[in-house]
Amino acid sequence: MWSVGAGDVAQETATIWRVYSIDDGTTRMEPIEVALDEARNGAQSKLLDGPGVMIRRVAPGITSTWHNAPRRQLIATVSGECEVETGDGQKLRVCPGVLLLVEDVEGVGHLTRTPTAEGWLCLFVPLDDATVLT
Repeated sequence: MWSVGAGDVAQETATIWRVYSIDDGTTRMEPIEVALDEARNGAQSKLLDGPGVMIRRVAPGITSTWHNAPRRQLIATVSGECEVETGDGQKLRVCPGVLLLVEDVEGVGHLTRTPTAEGWLCLFVPLDDATVLT
């Protein structure tokens, strides 16, 4: 998303969908905006700290049981899609271009479904606890 601020300087942000637990253990989802600074040939976020990157393929037709994220992690879809459902009933179609931040390490957790014939290929990027995106 581009917006113009004071002095006509473009400010870009990336939208990430955050899945998190509230006090009663129910999960929710909300969009958050991460600032992108000017960079050669475009814009980029600050460097995010974490222990590495995991590539994952989920088979087509899979519906998980309710589960928690094993750690705070950012998920980027490479191909295919999945649907994420939170405890409050929200559903989000996660496809290429949609970034997901899962932080529901406690509570009810969330469901994931892979409805497409090609399944879901994604990158999981674990984040250190101190990494703040907002």
